[in-house]
Formats: sequence, C-alpha cells, structure tokens
Amino acid sequence: MKSFDARGIYSLAPMDLLARILRHRMCEVFALIEWNRLNQTMADTDKWPAITRAFGGEDWRPAINMAGLERQQFLVSTFRRAMEQAGARFTWHFSMRDKSNRLIYWLFFGSGGLDGLYQMKRAMRRVDPTGTFSFSDFRERQAASLFQYSDSELASELADNLSGQALPISAVREHVLTRTPGTEFNNALANLEQDKRLQIVESPPGRRKRSFAKYQKDNPRLVVRFL
Repeated sequence: MKSFDARGIYSLAPMDLLARILRHRMCEVFALIEWNRLNQTMADTDKWPAITRAFGGEDWRPAINMAGLERQQFLVSTFRRAMEQAGARFTWHFSMRDKSNRLIYWLFFGSGGLDGLYQMKRAMRRVDPTGTFSFSDFRERQAASLFQYSDSELASELADNLSGQALPISAVREHVLTRTPGTEFNNALANLEQDKRLQIVESPPGRRKRSFAKYQKDNPRLVVRFL
C-alpha cells in the first residue's frame, strides 16, 4: 500500500484504512512512504492534510523543523508508533536506497502476531544479511563487504540488555524479534550457556544442553537467567 501518490500529495492508504485492516485477526499490512517526495513537500502547507491522514494524526509535524537524519529517524518512529496505535502489535521497517546510497522510501510492516514478524524479518534478511534491513543498489554492488549479524553479536546484545533477568524462552524470542536485528536465537543462547553467562532456572525433564528453540512456545516451559 502506498501512503502517497506519485506527486506525494494525496494519501492513498491513510492510517485509518490500515487500522480497519488490522482489526481482522489474520491480516497484516505494508505501507510505503516515499521519503524523497515527503521530504521535498513537507514545507508546503497544502500537503499537510494528506500527511496527517497517512500518519493518522498530527504527531508528524515536529519534523517540519527538522532536517536530514534527525527528520528521517523521527518520521520512522512516529509512523511505527501510529501503526501500533492502529492495531499492529509488532512493526518493523525496511529502507530502499539508490545507487548513491541515498534513501528513496521506507516499507513499513505491521502484524498482530509475532510469527508474522518472524517471517517478514527472515525474508528481509535474505536481502540484507546485516540485519539493518536497508536494501541499496549501492550496497548490492559491494555485497562482498557486507558483514553478517552473527550469533556472537546477538549473544553479546542479549547478555548486555537482559543481564540479571530471568525470562521464559518465549519472552527471549519476543525480545530478539522486536528489539534486535536477529531472528534465530538458539545458537546465541547456546554460546552463552557454554560460556556460563546463562543460567537455567527452570527446565523440563530431559532437556539437552544447547537446546532452546524448541521451547519458544513455552510448551514445555524453559526459563533462563542472563548473567
């Protein structure tokens, strides 16, 4: 769904339409925001009603007095928050860039289910294995230099951000999917367990060491503490 037409003037997929779609339990949404046209026309007061419809309110307006990266980051966080208020429990975004690595547009994803987010992030990682979810013709030509978001990086991020917390594996999975570039977490947790940076707090009978992914639905329940 596009949120602006080719001229960047009228909202073709206003936030209230996304909200109506998201009311349906099995539905997910994509919304495309053209950064170039939005950025160029934001100072035009005639365009403000369309932008407001796309964002579902006036929260976007502080961006008028911003520029560059600050404006980009503010609009991304504002649109994702608007999608969440419209009924998307989980959101993510994907950036498209030109051959000079300049931002062209964003593709926003919204879902009511964590499994939907998991599938979308897996698909995005096939395009951009770094986990930043930013496809660029410029970067595609330098694909050999791209680094992977590795299991060790995820392990370090989990240990740092969740230190001292005891969580069921379902909560760890949600954290990975909603707060990190990662999707798969078994190897990261296995590495932490091996390095004694992860303590098993509650374990089902017969659980094998280095085994975590099979417990992501808490059936049976496995609880770990990050040290």
